[in-house]
Amino acid sequence: MAIIPAAIHQFAPGCDVGDGITNGMFFTQKILRSLGVRSEIFSIHIPEALTGVIKNYRDYSSQPNQILMVHHSMGTAHWDWVARQTAAKIMIYHNITPAEFFPEDSFLRHHAELGRKQLGDSASWFIGAIGDSEYNSAELVEAHYHPVATIPLLVDLEKTVTAPWDQGIVDRHQDTFNLLFVGRIAENKKQHELVELFAYFKQLYSGPAKLVLVGGATSLSYEKQIWEAIHHHQLQADVELPGKVSSDALHGYYRAADVFVCLSEHEGFGMPMIEAMCFDIPVIAFNSSNIANTLGQSGILFNQKRLAEMAACIKLLAEHAEFRRRIKRSQRHNLNRFSFNTVRTQLVNFLSELGINADSATAQSQDHSPVQYQIEGPFDSSYSLALVNRELALALRQKVDKVALHSTDGPGDFPPNSDFLRANPDIAALWRNSGIPWYPEAVVRNLYPPRVMDIRGLTTVLGSYGWEESSFPPAWIDSFNRRLNLVATMSTYVNKTLIDNGLSKPCSTVGIGVDHILTVEAEPLHLNLRAGFRFLHNSSAFPRKGVDVLLSAWGQAFNARDPVVLIIKTFPNPHNTVKEQIARLSSDYPDHAPIQLINEDISPGALVSLYRACNALVAPSRGEGFGLPMAEAMLFNLPVIVTGYGGQSDFCTEETAWLIDYHFAKAQTHMGLYDSLWTEPSAEHLAELMRQVWQSPSEVIKQRTTLARNVILSRFTWSMVADRLISAVKALDQKPLFNPNPRIAWVSTWNTKCGIATYSKYLVSPLDSSRVFILANRTNELTDKDEANVFRCWDMGWQDQLDDIHALTRTLSISSLVIQFNFGFFKLEFLARLINKLSDDGIKIYLFPHSTADVVKPDFHASLKTITSTLSRVDRILVHSLSDLNRLKDFGLVRNVTLFPHGVILPQEGNQRLAIREKMGIVNKKIIASYGFLLAHKGIAQLIEAFARLLAEFDDLHLLLVNACYPVAESSREQQRCKQLIQELGIAAHVTMINDFLPNEESLSLLNLAEVIVFPYQDTQESASGAVRQGLAANRPVLCSPLTIFADIADAVLFLPGRSVSDIQQGIGDFLKTPEQIDKQIHRQFQWCAAHHWNLLAQRLWNMIVGIEAN
Repeated sequence: MAIIPAAIHQFAPGCDVGDGITNGMFFTQKILRSLGVRSEIFSIHIPEALTGVIKNYRDYSSQPNQILMVHHSMGTAHWDWVARQTAAKIMIYHNITPAEFFPEDSFLRHHAELGRKQLGDSASWFIGAIGDSEYNSAELVEAHYHPVATIPLLVDLEKTVTAPWDQGIVDRHQDTFNLLFVGRIAENKKQHELVELFAYFKQLYSGPAKLVLVGGATSLSYEKQIWEAIHHHQLQADVELPGKVSSDALHGYYRAADVFVCLSEHEGFGMPMIEAMCFDIPVIAFNSSNIANTLGQSGILFNQKRLAEMAACIKLLAEHAEFRRRIKRSQRHNLNRFSFNTVRTQLVNFLSELGINADSATAQSQDHSPVQYQIEGPFDSSYSLALVNRELALALRQKVDKVALHSTDGPGDFPPNSDFLRANPDIAALWRNSGIPWYPEAVVRNLYPPRVMDIRGLTTVLGSYGWEESSFPPAWIDSFNRRLNLVATMSTYVNKTLIDNGLSKPCSTVGIGVDHILTVEAEPLHLNLRAGFRFLHNSSAFPRKGVDVLLSAWGQAFNARDPVVLIIKTFPNPHNTVKEQIARLSSDYPDHAPIQLINEDISPGALVSLYRACNALVAPSRGEGFGLPMAEAMLFNLPVIVTGYGGQSDFCTEETAWLIDYHFAKAQTHMGLYDSLWTEPSAEHLAELMRQVWQSPSEVIKQRTTLARNVILSRFTWSMVADRLISAVKALDQKPLFNPNPRIAWVSTWNTKCGIATYSKYLVSPLDSSRVFILANRTNELTDKDEANVFRCWDMGWQDQLDDIHALTRTLSISSLVIQFNFGFFKLEFLARLINKLSDDGIKIYLFPHSTADVVKPDFHASLKTITSTLSRVDRILVHSLSDLNRLKDFGLVRNVTLFPHGVILPQEGNQRLAIREKMGIVNKKIIASYGFLLAHKGIAQLIEAFARLLAEFDDLHLLLVNACYPVAESSREQQRCKQLIQELGIAAHVTMINDFLPNEESLSLLNLAEVIVFPYQDTQESASGAVRQGLAANRPVLCSPLTIFADIADAVLFLPGRSVSDIQQGIGDFLKTPEQIDKQIHRQFQWCAAHHWNLLAQRLWNMIVGIEAN
């Protein structure tokens, strides 16, 4: 008959805060007490911090109806005390590191040998034994212990994940990829090999990285060896050895880590690997001792120490989120072996085998199941993000078992409003679920700014995410690519915007729901609405909402005698200037129809009443991520007049709404992003549409509004949004482990005197040359030797039908084709045929038109409009200017077009300026320079004339013309014209004219001499200038003609007042008279260049191609 013990106590010779065996004793005590068993811990050496928690061994009284669990590892001088105890004893063995790992005559070697002798001599003292790993259990069996069970009485998973941590450590390591190892500094742990591994990793990984080796030193000589390895590889700034740290610090390092790496030659268990798994840190380890048993079927196990291969594996983990996710999932399954319930059952069963009944009918199991979906962001206000977050959480609650709401925003966590929680008990319950300690299965964040670097969950999602302009902060995109598994957006417009800005992750449109408003009870408005046909505008009145366009259209469309009224519903905010705008309208249109302004927050019920009281909604927005008011209005059967571009296009079509024409314009938002665009709705067209809606028969209106309402109800309910989100997360399981690795064919001129050849080389050079194949034109006039990845396979002109390009794409197994296009390269008919063939083959196509304007010459006429249907098959048309974007829109091409700016070399200050000036004989002169091919439209002749006039005003000037001749007759003629002009003006002594094609570095060193670099272009059909970017890279002020070719760099350069000789003279003269602006202008240019340098753009393009293939 099984005995019921009066107590089951534990003993270990030593203990310490944070020590693995000590933590294991606390975990065992927790299990025993949960069974209703009295249990204390006794020890000989007790630190002050544990006094009272762990009892002195002298206070232990051995009783026959008690059980004593004896924890054993290294030898102890008090082993005879264990022998004297009369209570039934159970050995719990934690392994002894083999003595040969420690130096001769060392303290550790002595105790290792003693501990192994004590283990071997004492089997008869114990009624049974527990090994905390299979490896340790095998040693117990070999030492004749019986019976032996393997029970991991070590890691309290819940205590580990709920332990407080040092947030400062997390913050300091937020911008680096962090490799972590936790273990004492000792020879068997092989930290010096981790330094070698990290050195390999640094060679492979382009981002910032750290190696952190946490653990106190038990071998000072070995610690010195580690530091020698660190210095040998010059890794002092990237490797940290913080020593033995506090529990808070340790858990801070775990939360900061990206991968846990173990090369230890001996681990009896390997508890830090399990602790790392608790924090969803992928574990990579060398297969020694018990490590394979600890990892089970999880993590990544290497059977040999091939450090270069292990470093490559870590790089894969760093760069491939789906690979990380699968590893983390395997580790979560592995943790089930070490859960409280599992270990308790194992212990109860073993005690039962020993004739000890410790099973209690009152014992409660612990729920270790994590939250399935945790929505993180604000949810306790009328803020649109808060509404989306709570409605999505409520919808998910109907689909899965456990959902949580976590209160946080861009700056960090914050407590939700207590009044809101009391008023919304269902939301409060979801918020309480966020206290469950385990990392959720899926974390869905939606906050501003979109902080994701600290996101923790098996699947990390941003959604339902919205954005309203065309550019996106590169640092945010980088964080998304590093940390997220999925971006779930509110519209296809947002999808495209993110991918076009370099998002390489899976991106799925889930939308947002609108049906929540149908559950709102109508409430009185408490204000009198003016009579008439009521047009409603409902927005924040931010500039992008287009209130100025609306008011202008209102003045054009209606007068005071028309029975109409415009109701503008907004609320006070710093960007709201509606009152002032209405006042200006009254000045411009004194006879305008009435406008009623509601400038206050109203309740949801009052908003419902407002929708029901109005006749149409009008929203000339410049940019929308979704357009919630438009969708809400459709639910109330209001005709919707809205801009024909943006997130609202998912449900606002020609069949469901009245679409306002627009053109693209530079975005004027608080984000201040370079190259960012939005739309400029046509006030004239809006005026027409408002009158049309007002005058249309009700049956015509109803036909569209009925369809619109059906579209919203069939696609944009919260239940459907939740379904799409769940499906998108599940779909990740079908994705490849690794991101797409495209094979790109790049059609361009190459290694020739051609601006597009230079453009291509700059953009391709940062990319992996083993993945990019240059398909260049056949020519004998090369500026450099062709690289191994260059294939010359087409002839410039209009005869080559481009069949060799198509054949090569098949031979090279190309997945994506980039075409650099100029009208002189190939005939449009043959280009269209090539695109159609490649599209039929499933190849992704990216077209870079360096000019989109029609070519009209006496002997030649060409227009991209003639191949519009083919161009619609291109995956992306990447243009360089706003005018290109609008021109292609006029051709009917919008969906697949994006603005992709020209790049620039990052400016560097020249360090040979004086020496070069002395060599050229132009010391003590203010140099005015220009750069680019010598062609008539570049305006060099006009600059020479302007310079001659400036010499009358400034006697210390010199003109430096770094203008290479282009291999066409026109360029030679222009060279002779300029030389003749210099002689005629008598300024030869003041002009240096260099017409050779120089290497870029030499050109930059010359341009760096200048006081100002001038680009006095005349008429041109080019979309953007590559030459001006060389000027910017020279780190000197740049002056340009006021032409659209320079519109894309307007945020960087200064402009001449015009193109004439007089304008050029005036612009340069004014600049020379204000030398104090030079440093300010150089700084302005540098900021622009830092956002446009070639490496950034190359990475953006690569990520775009990866993102399109991934989606």
